[in-house]
Parts: sequence; structure tokens; C-alpha cells
Amino acid sequence: MNYLLPGGEQPKRLQLLLLLTKIKSEPQIAALTEHYVNGLPAERAAARFMIEKSNLSRAQTRLEEVASIIEQIKEIDWSQLNAAPQSNQQNYQLTDANNKRDGVTL
Repeated sequence: MNYLLPGGEQPKRLQLLLLLTKIKSEPQIAALTEHYVNGLPAERAAARFMIEKSNLSRAQTRLEEVASIIEQIKEIDWSQLNAAPQSNQQNYQLTDANNKRDGVTL
């Protein structure tokens, strides 16, 4: 399953994903940015930055693996959040500046 959408990713998100990889090549990073942020087809992005398409494909595969792991973590977090018992939540009564509640001075 593909988690990254060509032309649909924010630059900051792509930068954070790249931090979780060993991808350091500036031409690869630039090509990935052109592809995932600006929507340039992968073949053209590889050609524009003079890298082999196979190297770009390998980098794309690695980014997809990282994105998949992040999505799995998010699913676990959401399932735990949704399964949290309601009894653990505390209720707080708000009062106004004069310490009145329901029209009665406290």
C-alpha cells in the first residue's frame, strides 16, 4: 500500500520522513521533493537531478516503509485513545470570576 501521494505531501512532512532514513544524497532528496511535493513524475524527477531511476525507486520504497510504520503507530495510538474508559476522565465544574455557580455565591 502506498502512503505517500505524489504532489500531495507537505515539505515539512517529507523532511521528517527523511530524518527517519539514511537517505543523505542531495540529488535524491531534491528528486523526492519534486516528486512528492510538486508532483513531478518520478522518471522526470530522476532525470532532472541526474540520478538513476533505480536509485530514486529504492529511496521511494524506503520512504514508503517509514510512512507505513508511522501509520501503524498512529493506528495503535488511535485505538488506545478510542478504547480509553470514560471513568478515567475527571469532570471539572467551571465558575465565573465571582465564584458563583448556578446563581449562588460560594
